[in-house]
Amino acid sequence: TGACLEKKRAHDREIHLHEQVEKNYARLQELEGQRDGLTYMIVHDLRTPLCSLISGLQTLPAMGELGADQCEVLEIALAGGETLLGMVNSLLDVEKMESGAMKLDYTLLDASELITCAISQVSDLVLAGDLTLVRALDSDLPFFEGDEDKLRRTLVNLLGNAIKFTPAGGTITAAAHAGEDKQSLIFSVSDTGEGIPEEDFERIFDKFGQVSSRQGGRLMSTGLGLTFCKLAVEAHGGKISASNAPGQGSTLSFNVPIKPVQTIAV
Repeated sequence: TGACLEKKRAHDREIHLHEQVEKNYARLQELEGQRDGLTYMIVHDLRTPLCSLISGLQTLPAMGELGADQCEVLEIALAGGETLLGMVNSLLDVEKMESGAMKLDYTLLDASELITCAISQVSDLVLAGDLTLVRALDSDLPFFEGDEDKLRRTLVNLLGNAIKFTPAGGTITAAAHAGEDKQSLIFSVSDTGEGIPEEDFERIFDKFGQVSSRQGGRLMSTGLGLTFCKLAVEAHGGKISASNAPGQGSTLSFNVPIKPVQTIAV
């Protein structure tokens, strides 16, 4: 009958559309893979000339006395080069973690030493920003197992993010305490900036995610740092999240198991 024929035609059209969607999706995946591969190759090839550039700049003082103006220009150039190298390394590490090609190097860690080391790496930025950095650690924190490099860089990125969004005269707090289950440690970095809009809580962990400022509505990029943090924490079997304290800025916190989660493959 006519009704049955029309029903069959509709079914055939549905199958055709489904096949077309699957084909387009497969092609999109292929193109994204090619793009990511090309990006990784280009970024990887940038490391060698960047390292050579930084090394050359670092040797300049040994080649002769520099004036105050020259030293200032050199410091700016070195800071720019090291920032760019950090971005290159972060992008490479993010790509490795997303593809499962990066392995974690577990060692026994002291949370207090980990935070102290991270703070030392951003002390100049804290001073330049006219900020106060406070440590708030439980006195009886247990040792735990984790990848020192990945977790230290996670803390450095969280501190750097807080420094970036905290106005002069503000306070940043780096804290650590044992989880309620006594099976994990919780690290956090709080600031006294304007806070993060709730709708951006997840977006800030995206690659080059942008969050809207509460003052003026302008967009500000979070770069790759928080993406690295999310992947590094999840690789340890933990979780990272953002929250706001009304009128007191934002807090980024993450937890890691005291004992490694062997089922997590990175």
